[in-house]
This record gives sequence, structure tokens and C-alpha cells, in this order.
Amino acid sequence: MPPRSPLPARNGLAAARLRTPDGNRERLYPWPTMGAWLRHRLPEHVDVPGMLGQGR
Repeated sequence: MPPRSPLPARNGLAAARLRTPDGNRERLYPWPTMGAWLRHRLPEHVDVPGMLGQGR
């Protein structure tokens, strides 16, 4: 079990931990940017560009 998040709860929810794929320069992933990976990983209703634009 991962340790508790040091971040405070926001809107009644605790921070989540997401794990990106292991780095391997010989293997190409379908996500050229972190934003593309987040778009793939998070539900459709999440505004990924807006979230990243706000520095979240």
C-alpha cells in the first residue's frame, strides 16, 4: 500500500497517484506527451488541457 499523500484533500477527495509507464527508449509508446497519456488514462469528462494550463 502506498504511503498517505502529503497533499491536502480538495473538494472532499484525497490526491490520487498515477503511475506512468516505465521509460524505455527502445520501445515506442502511443503517447508522445504527458498530456496525451493523461487524456488516455483519465475519464473523458476531465479537462486535461485546462488542468495542465492551470499547472495542476
